[in-house]
Amino acid sequence: MSYIELVNFTIVMVMTLGLAAFILGEKVQTSDYLVATVTGIIFGNHELIFKNKERNAAFKGFLNKELSFNESLSDMAGIFIFILIGASIDLSIFGDILVKGIILALIIIFIARPIAVLGILPLRRWSFKEYLFISLEGPRGVVPSALASLPLTLGLMYKQQSLIDAGEIILATTIITILISVFAGTLWENPLSKMLQKK
Repeated sequence: MSYIELVNFTIVMVMTLGLAAFILGEKVQTSDYLVATVTGIIFGNHELIFKNKERNAAFKGFLNKELSFNESLSDMAGIFIFILIGASIDLSIFGDILVKGIILALIIIFIARPIAVLGILPLRRWSFKEYLFISLEGPRGVVPSALASLPLTLGLMYKQQSLIDAGEIILATTIITILISVFAGTLWENPLSKMLQKK
């Protein structure tokens, strides 16, 4: 990318590289998503990888041109994933696990997520109020929902009933967690923000 200057084709080049990484992962029998993710990590940390300052500046300009497209593409991908998940879920499962799913969702939202955020965001760089807001208002769903559908998909693909049953429970529980998380997070976002801003 640093040698080929295709100003008008920035988005096409990034998409091509991402897709090429995905296909490479598929061909060498490893996780195609992992290879694509590593490609993204290289993109995002180009300053550590490319030591040439001119090339670094060119690459930074290159990435800045496609940031708005990335945001739109991310939204579209999220919508697509949630539509597919919604279409694959059997509503009758919710009746059996609804109460357990709600309890698990509350444990994840108020205990597991803040602990996980604590491991990622050191308190020396963030105040306790900022940490609390991030842990209660952080990302809540696209990646877990995509991963949660995997056992069900594999069960249907290989016709294994035990995997289908477990996959339906995992997916339903994940959806309950996401719905409660998004609903509660939307309700308390403004009050929580105002409360934490007070001295």
